[in-house]
Amino acid sequence: MHSWECIVKIFAMNNRTELLGGAIHKLAVCYQQLSGRFNRVLEPLSLNMTQMSLLTHFAWNPGQRETIGQLAEVMLMNQPAVTKAVKSMANMAWLVKIKDEHDARVTHLQVTEAGLRQLELAREQCLPILQQAFAGLNDKELGLLIGLLSSPVKNLTQD
Repeated sequence: MHSWECIVKIFAMNNRTELLGGAIHKLAVCYQQLSGRFNRVLEPLSLNMTQMSLLTHFAWNPGQRETIGQLAEVMLMNQPAVTKAVKSMANMAWLVKIKDEHDARVTHLQVTEAGLRQLELAREQCLPILQQAFAGLNDKELGLLIGLLSSPVKNLTQD
C-alpha cells in the first residue's frame, strides 16, 4: 500500500475505536519487524533484545548499581527474565555482580567496559535497520513521532 493510500484509509476511520485499532496495529507490526531484524543481527554478538535493553539502561549511568528487583521494576520486566539475562551477561563479563556491604543476601549489578563496548557494537549493527525503517521521515517528522509516542508511554508507565 502506498503512503497516500494509507493516509486516505486513516482519514476514513470515523471513530476513536477504529483509530486506536489502526494505531496499535501499526505499532505491533513495527515492533515485530524491528525486533525480528534486531535479533538476527544481534545473534552473532551473543546478544538478544532483552540484553541490549538492559545494557542500554546501564549505559545511561555506567557507575549505577542496581539489583535484579530494581531492574525488573524499572524495565517493566518479570524477575525471572531479568535473572536469566543477567546470568548470561555476567558470564560474558558485560555485567559485574557486587555483594552488598550491609546485606549478604543482596547483589548489585554494574555494567563493565566490555558491556559498554558490546552495546556499541550492537548499536552499530542495528543502526542500518533503524535507518531503513525511518527512511521516509525527515528529522522534524521523526521528532514529532517521538513526541507523539511519549504520551502513551507516559500513560502506560504511570502508577
